[in-house]
Amino acid sequence: RACVAVNPHSGLGGPAVGMPLHGDFEAQRHWLEVTLNLPVGDWYVDTPDNDLIGWWGLDYPPLTAYHSLAMAHAARAAGLHDVV
Repeated sequence: RACVAVNPHSGLGGPAVGMPLHGDFEAQRHWLEVTLNLPVGDWYVDTPDNDLIGWWGLDYPPLTAYHSLAMAHAARAAGLHDVV
């Protein structure tokens, strides 16, 4: 987070003010949120809680999604509640 805060990143200057839809960091953070807060059966399904069209849906294989889930649990255990 410190590196992103002081250096340019892929979402810098994106067109959506307040909604950084053009950054790898935000995509990865969103996948942590999806895998941690939704049932496994909803990860790849467009639902009101998982907008696959207007936001980043999981577009990687399930093994990668489970890796995101593991990282989300690690972030939560480390007290990084502002990330997940």
